Amino acid sequence: MKKLLLPSLGLLQKSVSLSYLIQQTQKKILLPFYHTISSKKLPHIDDQMYMVRNPQTFEQDLDFFCQHYQPISIQELHDIIQQEKPIDQPVFHLTFDDGLREIYDEVLPILQKRKIPATVFINTDFVDNQDLFYRYKVSLIVDTLNGWNESIYQIKKTENPLFIPFQRKKDLIDYLYLLSHKEMDYIDKACQVVGVNTKTYLKAQKPYLSLEQIKELMNHNITIGSHGTNHHWFKHLDLAAQQRQIVESFDFIKKKLSIHERYFSFPFSDEDVSWEFFDWFLIDFEGDLSFGISGLKEDTTRIHLHRIPMEKSLDSAEKIVKTEYLYYLLRKRFNKHQLVRR
Repeated sequence: MKKLLLPSLGLLQKSVSLSYLIQQTQKKILLPFYHTISSKKLPHIDDQMYMVRNPQTFEQDLDFFCQHYQPISIQELHDIIQQEKPIDQPVFHLTFDDGLREIYDEVLPILQKRKIPATVFINTDFVDNQDLFYRYKVSLIVDTLNGWNESIYQIKKTENPLFIPFQRKKDLIDYLYLLSHKEMDYIDKACQVVGVNTKTYLKAQKPYLSLEQIKELMNHNITIGSHGTNHHWFKHLDLAAQQRQIVESFDFIKKKLSIHERYFSFPFSDEDVSWEFFDWFLIDFEGDLSFGISGLKEDTTRIHLHRIPMEKSLDSAEKIVKTEYLYYLLRKRFNKHQLVRR
């Protein structure tokens, strides 16, 4: 439904001012969300996952945000939510998922220059490049496959039973994109078949932040939160496994970084996560805030906030944000603007 409406809303946004949309929705908190910013191609991230924005585009995004919203820290955001503080001027808070190295190399200098706070949510199993997210492994496999023509693929297929079910290279690539962490054995075997050595890649490219880099980020107005341990999609985990991800990742953050606040963003999304989890996170675990990626959407869970993905296209921040406001207004008309937990 959303995919069908967005092109029309994208055209409509040109004729509507942002101030009008903020006034109509009373949505004065903007939460733009990224994974990374890079001036070069990253083989472990392909366009099927998200569109990596370059530093110049990111600076243009920040120009837009700062023109219409006041930057705030996650602690200030927490106070607004928990204490239900009134908001006089629209505010925004930047967040980044996955804990990728470019946050230190390319994002930090930009945020320092502009004095903009942010939060980085890390997968604790990947800190210091100890392991690689399975979808990033898939991207490396696909990057290698894209270097093969169809004739080479047909030869390789006869040599490797793993690929026999897939008549064309495209069929194999389409299948790889559908895999979850449950098919890690297949993904690791496919890495071996095409010649992707993830340990070598981790050592040479260092896609993730090191512990020392994370500590340096903390010295420059960047807060660290949890993105789980290994980026498994929570809808594929039972409640006990979801809770283990939370407990283990925050134990790491407390032990290694002396952080006691509990800010969490869901890997992939919060789709199909039950109210039982949120009750446990808020009451038993005493979590501070959690984050999803459903754009401008309200939630029956008070401390769970939805962010706007900025990497689904290379459109301007203005177009992305104003389109989200219009979509919110449309959903509200049909009472579909709030996410209800089961």
